[in-house]
Amino acid sequence: MLRRKFPIGSALLFKFRKPGRYGIHMFFMWFPIDLVYMDSGFRVVEIRERLKPWRVYMPKNRAQYLLELPAGTVARLEIKIGRKISL
Repeated sequence: MLRRKFPIGSALLFKFRKPGRYGIHMFFMWFPIDLVYMDSGFRVVEIRERLKPWRVYMPKNRAQYLLELPAGTVARLEIKIGRKISL
């Protein structure tokens, strides 16, 4: 939060204590981001592209991890539901 940009090639990875539906808010964000929710095996279970600032997002699926990426990264890397992500 409160940053003015999200550099291409960077990411934030969040690990939740247990699988669940963990929403996020974009309050005090100034740019859109892509979200990639993954299960415990790093398989993509949900994607939200270009989430705009000052929005709230609640995923439909349970996840163990959340990867926040610069907007456009999901499309550029062709990330799809069911794909396994290597970190």
